[in-house]
Amino acid sequence: MASKAAYHTELLLRTLRMSEQDYAHLILEEGMHYLDLYMSDDTAGRTVLMELPDYWTWWRRAFEQRNAQFIAEQHLETWAVGKWERGLLTKLFYELHSAELLEIKPARKVMRNAIAVLRQQMTNR
Repeated sequence: MASKAAYHTELLLRTLRMSEQDYAHLILEEGMHYLDLYMSDDTAGRTVLMELPDYWTWWRRAFEQRNAQFIAEQHLETWAVGKWERGLLTKLFYELHSAELLEIKPARKVMRNAIAVLRQQMTNR
């Protein structure tokens, strides 16, 4: 049985007629853009987070939570989507996932691990 997140992803891909590649690219691009915005003055910290698997796990889960919110708010499981609605839904979907509009911060675990990596890097110098 597929997970709820996988079901949501499939529903969104089908509804918005988005390819898996475009979806994966959106997650990656917005995750990197978020770091650019969130840590604009900290190049080393941004680089560490970008390479940290915990960051990407957190980012993907946050993305999936926004997917679930989008599906519930737009009632995507209960109505058929025509061309006009699809265009509107696609615009709303991209806005929901825009790094510039998010008011979230990485989980403490992610930040603790990033700090540990930075400390290790400083010790090795």
